[in-house]
Amino acid sequence: MQTPEHLILAMAKTGDVDAFNRLVALHQDAVYGFSLSLTRQPALADDVTQETFISAFGSIGKMRGSNVRAWLLRIARNKAYDHFRRQSRRQESSVDDEASAFRERLRSDNPSPADVAINSELRDALEHCVGALSHEHREVIVLIDVQGQSYDDASSVAGVSIGTIKSRLNRARRRVRDCLRSIPGLLSEQLAGAEA
Repeated sequence: MQTPEHLILAMAKTGDVDAFNRLVALHQDAVYGFSLSLTRQPALADDVTQETFISAFGSIGKMRGSNVRAWLLRIARNKAYDHFRRQSRRQESSVDDEASAFRERLRSDNPSPADVAINSELRDALEHCVGALSHEHREVIVLIDVQGQSYDDASSVAGVSIGTIKSRLNRARRRVRDCLRSIPGLLSEQLAGAEA
């Protein structure tokens, strides 16, 4: 019988390393996937994931609330943004690297039949369009549309109000739709004219 997560959390807060390791096992894929979606670089996503769990271990006793995943994703977001700030003066990675990282993210989550049905041209275009979003817009579209987080959880992770989350999500979806529409011959007129 599995121990409920809130009991594992309570044990981890008392310094139980085995309990903390169980939390890591439960959430490491989500943290890595979110980190990869933000950084678009597998090696950097590995670093961010590792730094997230190191930081979480040191501060789990101070954690407020009971949503471990949202708390870990918030730490991962902050760690990724720390890397962005350090790299802000460096050259951005190429679109090919971004598409490759996003493609790895899609493959890592056992795609649904609908994902499999998407043709490679549309998938490449979608990867390019999502990769072209700002960090803030990409973060929200990944949290809500890819990971299925609630507005409340996305708000907690991003550290902004639910209204801001909804606004960013709307803008992100519009930008992706406009980007896809701008690629000649990609979408049929009927699909291109449909509102998301």
